[in-house]
Amino acid sequence: MQQEPYSPPPRVTVADIDMPFWSMVWFMIKWAFASVPALIFIIVVSVALWVAVFAGFAAIGLGGAALMGGSSPSPSPTPSITPSVPLRR
Repeated sequence: MQQEPYSPPPRVTVADIDMPFWSMVWFMIKWAFASVPALIFIIVVSVALWVAVFAGFAAIGLGGAALMGGSSPSPSPTPSITPSVPLRR
């Protein structure tokens, strides 16, 4: 039994799709509904990654203010209770 020489598969070009309009609309609506779980999954994964990144920064001591270019919060001095307008006697 002789083996035939390899020949690549023929190239195919799609020239037209013969599909009724309302059938195509219904197909696209189902396609949109089918994408919702994928979108939810992508959002959950991206939120989890961002939480992990910020938790990592917090674990090494870089707070949110330090990441935004500010300084870390310091305790404020005890406020004095003095009137802004001097009292007359």
